[in-house]
Amino acid sequence: DNKMESLKGDVYGRLVVGCSTTVGKYVLPFLLASFMQQYPKVEASCFVTPRKIAVQMLTDGDVHLALASKQELNNNLEFTRFITDQVSLIVPLDHPWARRDCIEPKELLNVNFIWREEGSGTRFVAEEKLREHGIAIEQLKTTLTLGNSEAIALAVQEGIGVGFVSQMIISRLVEGKVAPVKIDGIDVKQEIFIGRDANRLGTTAQTAFWKFV
Repeated sequence: DNKMESLKGDVYGRLVVGCSTTVGKYVLPFLLASFMQQYPKVEASCFVTPRKIAVQMLTDGDVHLALASKQELNNNLEFTRFITDQVSLIVPLDHPWARRDCIEPKELLNVNFIWREEGSGTRFVAEEKLREHGIAIEQLKTTLTLGNSEAIALAVQEGIGVGFVSQMIISRLVEGKVAPVKIDGIDVKQEIFIGRDANRLGTTAQTAFWKFV
């Protein structure tokens, strides 16, 4: 125990993490908080940015660790799987689909969609899955494009349209206020990785957090 105590005293320094909006808001604060309870001498900060920028900041040495999805992985950096995030189609509670067990992919052509902007991880994985089933995003009716997933969840709740949203946001923001809908044969998941530049020697704080994660 004494050895552990002295080790805690040895873990200090700054820890700067770059992360994308959803994971930055919903996962990282809890992780950092529990890490800093263990290592009170660490000073941590979190940069919430689009993932592409987070990876660029990691390459430039402006952040020590960064979260990224598959399409941003970079060979010069070391990445390890962090979480797998379920992405669900949600509809307003009074929508006919809310009472259905499952819908067919082609039925998606008949509704108004609310999408994230291009470059968003959620949009990327949803588009990819739809394409596998012969549906291009251009064939869908897009009513609205919004800059964050919280706004999509709230717009769906208001009855403006349907949209794909991370399960993290559904459970924290609109649980019971929207209906998740299963699409036959389509399961949308997004893998999030955490990365570091193994060529830059990390502080004890950075090394400890990498192990902690």
